[in-house]
Amino acid sequence: MTEDFSGEYTTLIETPISVWKAIAVGEISGTEAMAKHMYSVSGDFEVMMNWDNYFGSGKSESSTSNSPAAKESKTNMLLLLLPWMFFWIFPAIDSEWGTILSLAVCLIEPLIFYKSKKTLYDLISCAAAGCCSVGVIMGLPIGIVQPVSYFAFGFMWAITCLMKIPLTAYYSMNDYGGNKALENSLFVTTNRILTAVWGIMYILSSVWSYFLMKTALSPYIGLINSILPMLIGIFTVWFQKWYPKAVAAGKIK
Repeated sequence: MTEDFSGEYTTLIETPISVWKAIAVGEISGTEAMAKHMYSVSGDFEVMMNWDNYFGSGKSESSTSNSPAAKESKTNMLLLLLPWMFFWIFPAIDSEWGTILSLAVCLIEPLIFYKSKKTLYDLISCAAAGCCSVGVIMGLPIGIVQPVSYFAFGFMWAITCLMKIPLTAYYSMNDYGGNKALENSLFVTTNRILTAVWGIMYILSSVWSYFLMKTALSPYIGLINSILPMLIGIFTVWFQKWYPKAVAAGKIK
């Protein structure tokens, strides 16, 4: 039986009825079926991103607003980046006071972001940036420590691509249903690609930072190295919307 529809559709899902029934009875998840290209989606992809809101358990928002999950604190990417940002910018300008400021940020950051949900990578970043600051205070050359810090930060991102959940997923999940997003294979794959891009960028940053630290541009190394992340950030915003939509439409196998 078919029903005529007049006008333009918002979202079009093309799938065999057998796949639709399998999803409906829970034999396969909708995201898993999409990842396996068992159906395709064209049009407004926001419908798919909010699928559970439309076809969920039927619980109203008010019935879950007092649940522990509803009150759960969120991760914060700034918590991850802040210790490194201070270490990359200020010690290159003034080795002594800049490094003291960097170390101070590492010490007080837990107080500033005490309501945020911490990840392992937040703790590693705070400890590693603090160790770098201590190293400079103890006399290690800033021209060596800073490039090493870029490499360490990039390696931390890159190595998580080999893990079940890549680093960026723990932060972008806030916009896609929280921890539930980590069960979405397409979401995880999207973030695995982005995590690799960011990791490679920071590892490469360690190379040119090493040489720039030997030039008159060394006081501006932090500002110089902020240009590429801004461009990668623009790419990230575009990619995290384009890639899932392209997979859903069958454009990427």
